[in-house]
Amino acid sequence: GVKAEIEKHGLKLLGVLPQDESVYRCDCDGEPSAKLPASNPVKTALKGIMAGVGLENKDSKLNGANPIQF
Repeated sequence: GVKAEIEKHGLKLLGVLPQDESVYRCDCDGEPSAKLPASNPVKTALKGIMAGVGLENKDSKLNGANPIQF
């Protein structure tokens, strides 16, 4: 499975995004999932993963680039 492939290639799993019907609907409808509320389980999980690698959503610019929008 996926875990075996990750280990086979020496990769590190940073996190898992849960399956979510609202993200699926956005994808099918061609709508950006960024419009989903901050309380969405996928957004919550993504925030945790990004924070874990030091890419937290901040109001200030990140290295001159636009901040990451969740």
